Amino acid sequence: MYGLIFENLSQYVTSVYGAERWEEIRRRSRIEMATFSTHEVYPDNFVHKLVSKACKVLKVSEREFLEGMGVYFVSFLAQYGYDRVLSVLGRHMRDFLNGLDNLHEYLKFSYPRMKAPSFFCEDESSTGLTLHYRSTRRGYLWYTVGQIKEVGRHFYNTEVEVEVLKEESIFNTLHVIMRLNFDNMAYQPPSLKLDEEDMVSRTLLPVKAFVFLEIFPFCVVFNEDLTITNIGNSLQAVMPAVVGKRIPEVFDLTKPMVECSWKSIMGHTNNVFELTSLEAVRARCNLNSSQDNVSQCDFSENGDFNYEDALLHLKGQMMYMDEWKSMVYLATPVMRDLETMVLTGLYINDLSMHDFSRDMVLAGQQQSAELKLALDQELQKSRQLEESMRKLDVEMKRTDELLYQMIPKTVADQLRSGETSVNTCQVETIGDAYMVVSGAPEPEPNHSEKVCEMGLAMVKVIGDLKDPSTGKSLKIRVPVHPEKRVKRTSRRSAPYRSRHGTSPPDALDATYMAVVATTTPAASLEGTTDHGPASKKLRDEEGSSDPSDENAEDIDQASFAVVSYKKKKRGTGVPVGFRPTMEGGRLWKVSPNILTSAVVTSAQEKVFNHRLNKDGSLMVTVSTLPAANRLLTVTELAGAPVEA
Repeated sequence: MYGLIFENLSQYVTSVYGAERWEEIRRRSRIEMATFSTHEVYPDNFVHKLVSKACKVLKVSEREFLEGMGVYFVSFLAQYGYDRVLSVLGRHMRDFLNGLDNLHEYLKFSYPRMKAPSFFCEDESSTGLTLHYRSTRRGYLWYTVGQIKEVGRHFYNTEVEVEVLKEESIFNTLHVIMRLNFDNMAYQPPSLKLDEEDMVSRTLLPVKAFVFLEIFPFCVVFNEDLTITNIGNSLQAVMPAVVGKRIPEVFDLTKPMVECSWKSIMGHTNNVFELTSLEAVRARCNLNSSQDNVSQCDFSENGDFNYEDALLHLKGQMMYMDEWKSMVYLATPVMRDLETMVLTGLYINDLSMHDFSRDMVLAGQQQSAELKLALDQELQKSRQLEESMRKLDVEMKRTDELLYQMIPKTVADQLRSGETSVNTCQVETIGDAYMVVSGAPEPEPNHSEKVCEMGLAMVKVIGDLKDPSTGKSLKIRVPVHPEKRVKRTSRRSAPYRSRHGTSPPDALDATYMAVVATTTPAASLEGTTDHGPASKKLRDEEGSSDPSDENAEDIDQASFAVVSYKKKKRGTGVPVGFRPTMEGGRLWKVSPNILTSAVVTSAQEKVFNHRLNKDGSLMVTVSTLPAANRLLTVTELAGAPVEA
């Protein structure tokens, strides 16, 4: 079943009952697809499951739901432009019903796997007609009834009442007989038809049989016994031995789905008939042709596809000729392309001149040639792309082999996949300053350690980089600053950080630290993340200042200068740093905080002085770095309180 029906069902439920009901029906039916592609085929049982659950959820009968769905289908088709096709299918309602099979033939071009139903009319009167409905699918009777009612109301301004007379199953086919009651204004009684025929016969001369057979080169004339008495000139060329045989011995009645008998054919002369030859046809050789065996196609070697094309497909109208007491099948061959014509041994001049048979075959061949040319070009481009991809694979293998000779394979694979040694992300670049964060955009429980590890790794390798102008090693400073504001990082490949709700002093903390931080890592940090508190020590070889507590100031978050990092056997080492001040001698109290971001910027020579309080808090001052290097050893109490 094509998705067009499923889309009709979903939109009908959504527009009439609401989107919540549709979601409930879909959930109860255990169908995961929220939308359906109109040209994709889905299992038939999906419709039955959806209809069954819809009747329970909406508390309506199956007939009421399907008929409403069929009514909605007519307006639903307008979204895809099929309403125009419906509007020109027939001048009157009776003409529309007689042309339903033609409509499905047209739709097969867009939906080739469609299993179309079959319709034919009989017992027509001024008050309606009897419609026969045959389908290999069950459960769509009232869906069809709703469509017929809405078509009469929408396109012909006619109210149609439908009465089901009989419903039976023959093998795997459902056969339903319905009586359609409506104002059939286009109906003409037989007496009026006879009067018109008499008037025409008095004004026009009779046509000779050979002229008639030349005008309709593929016609078939047969009597009440279904015995073929005569055929058209072009049909004589491809099927010369059919005269004298019965119709069922030569052709298979494809449409309409009725019994191949004189009575059935007489009762359905208003329908289009399709006949298919039971055997492949072969035209007599053209004596002037250089290819004497052009008609002797070796379709048996090419498979069933060519054999099917070698069968002659006829499509046309049945008309009773009272003068001949015979039925005339006015048919034209159905040719897919010139290849099919070659297989059947036909030529362009075999087709009639008064219709578009010749034009359609030639136009189809022209379109086929254009499509084949476009396909060949696409195939050529595809081959070129495949060759380029093959060369790319060779070059990538050579690159990998060269890379594996330089560095270990595991490291190379990590570099290729974009993995980093530390989970950090660059978010901003301003001049020669770079900002890096950890814990964004993915949360990182040890984000402070990752930032410090990144900073120490940069400090370690910076000495290998030389300034081309001076020949000296470059200097680097890595201040670390915690923030408790909201961050936003976008564009993962080249992210940019946005800070929301951050006050100006907080925003300047990292930059402020960059101005006063130390450049040479002359200090080492030690610590542990054991459950118990870690000891804190601070030693200055040259002594430290001992300022009073009056100048001390509480700090609820701090910036740190990363200088070194060590790990103990138990747990993981915790980086510790300082928050300095621009004013020499001013005191700050420092408590351990979560480190979230790091700023890398140019050098600034400063050093810290300290005092360790009894409660474990740390007093720090900053001053200009003297000529002699200082060696600082710092450990800090985890969770040390900050006192005013």
